[in-house]
Amino acid sequence: MTTPHRSAFAALAALPALGLAQTTPPAAADDGTALNTVVVTAQKREQSAQQLGLAISVLSGDELAARGVRKVNQLANEVPSLEIEPAFGGGQAQFRLRGVGFQDYATNNAGAVTVYVDEVALPLPVQTQGLLFDLDRVEVLRGPQGTLYGRNTTGGAVNFQTRQPTRQFEAGVTLGYGSYGAKDAEAYVSGPFSDALRGRIAVATQQGGGWQYNRSTGQRLGDKDISGVRAQLQLDASRDLKFQLSLNAGRDKSDGQGLYTFVDQPAVPGYPVPKPALPADTDPRATGWGFAPAFLSRLGYAADAKPGRDNHSHGASLRADWTLGAVKLTSITAGDQFRRRELADYDAGPLPLAETWFGSRAHNLSQELRVASNTPDAALNWLAGAYWAREKLDEQYASSFANSFGLANVLTSYRQQVTTSSLFGQADWKLTPALKLVAGLRQEHESRRRDDFVTRSISPDIVFNGPTNGQFANNHSSG
Repeated sequence: MTTPHRSAFAALAALPALGLAQTTPPAAADDGTALNTVVVTAQKREQSAQQLGLAISVLSGDELAARGVRKVNQLANEVPSLEIEPAFGGGQAQFRLRGVGFQDYATNNAGAVTVYVDEVALPLPVQTQGLLFDLDRVEVLRGPQGTLYGRNTTGGAVNFQTRQPTRQFEAGVTLGYGSYGAKDAEAYVSGPFSDALRGRIAVATQQGGGWQYNRSTGQRLGDKDISGVRAQLQLDASRDLKFQLSLNAGRDKSDGQGLYTFVDQPAVPGYPVPKPALPADTDPRATGWGFAPAFLSRLGYAADAKPGRDNHSHGASLRADWTLGAVKLTSITAGDQFRRRELADYDAGPLPLAETWFGSRAHNLSQELRVASNTPDAALNWLAGAYWAREKLDEQYASSFANSFGLANVLTSYRQQVTTSSLFGQADWKLTPALKLVAGLRQEHESRRRDDFVTRSISPDIVFNGPTNGQFANNHSSG
């Protein structure tokens, strides 16, 4: 049993009322050229982004659509200091803000930057790879956010806010077509069922667009086959009590992305699997792959399989907001399930030298309770909350790297459960129109348990079983 400890800190700072570093446009004088106010909820209440003492970038849903941002990884091209890159298979994104993050292909490790959809955390980076659609805006906050968010985040937060049900009937369809046969479509319907009940449903899909080809066979690679759906219901139970139910589902059966060789690779006859010479590619669209038939068979794939994924997700959340005069209570209950099957090739050649496969099942459940001041024009505003979450992961990971050295293809499997509970709070006091005092506290307890960790051979002619063990860790942080 190992017991590492982490220490957090209390945030106490005097900040100017204007943002320290933000990419939202500053408000201009009222001379006919004033820019529209950008309203965000980064601090759990509606505020002007131009007046926040935070390092924040904001992009509207229309801006995201105009720039072709349909997956979270593409935000790296639009937001300063945000890095997002794929690890093995492309489905395991690695997030860094201002250089704070991690580089790890393992599914079970949560990063320092957390992605949220309507204030519900996606704890595993692999869960962030769904299609982006029907969004109101995205807010990217740099730096620690643990005094405002139930789930602790030390590097920053990426908050997606979806478009909400409307009180008038609305509907729309968007169609697109691109090179290499790429097609996309998005549609939504929104409106009231009654004075107190309204709903919204949105769907989106991307198809085709495969721009790579196998240099040996000419087979195409890179076609997209990804879809998503989201449904929302809002109920005004009374003037002060409101509920929102959100349901979502997604599917991704897209091809993977192949590598290309940019230098000549000489023949290596000494390999247990002889490796022929492979010249550098002159066409950046060229790639290659090759999987051992036994490797594919043991994992349930056809003999002609190519790099790709078969991922499915679905989730639900229920939010309640109760206004009690100068105080507002908020409850967010959420659950998500995710299944991943992903096959990848990392040598870009026709032989089975460096192949990987991931098979994952994740189940997340969370509950957040908040109480906050409801006096936005007052000098003092505050928020306090409690958070609980449980994450379960069943993971399998197979590789053929060892086969390059005449050893067995291996499969590693394990089960992990993470339970987190925390108390958090923040207050800000406007001392003058240009000076604000901000203080925050956080107390957190996290336990991680890993069971049934085993590595075994999946080669038909070699029998090897690694040890099975369990690992338990307690993590505590306070400040």
